[in-house]
Amino acid sequence: MTQLKNHPVAGADIVSNIKKLNKIVPAIRHHHENYDGTGYPDKLYGNEIPLFSRIIAVADYFDHNCESKYNLNITLKEIEKLSGVNFDPEVVKVFLNIYEKINQKQIN
Repeated sequence: MTQLKNHPVAGADIVSNIKKLNKIVPAIRHHHENYDGTGYPDKLYGNEIPLFSRIIAVADYFDHNCESKYNLNITLKEIEKLSGVNFDPEVVKVFLNIYEKINQKQIN
């Protein structure tokens, strides 16, 4: 496994040594699993992926792409496009709903 693909396992291993954080170890380990089963490290599929990991996956993608290579609108369109492939469609729906509500408050 490449160094990049090893970071979810390494992060989970580090956090597993902290008793108060044991509940989030699966979320860290599986935040790069894809909804369609093509992710890593364990190739989990759909609801096999912990919910918190599915949430982190969308938030991580949003954060990374908005800061690095894409503008906001392109990132939001990409998240929609990857719904059902990389991301849980229900998580994407909630994420986009929340984003829209926050954006509306900032406009008003």
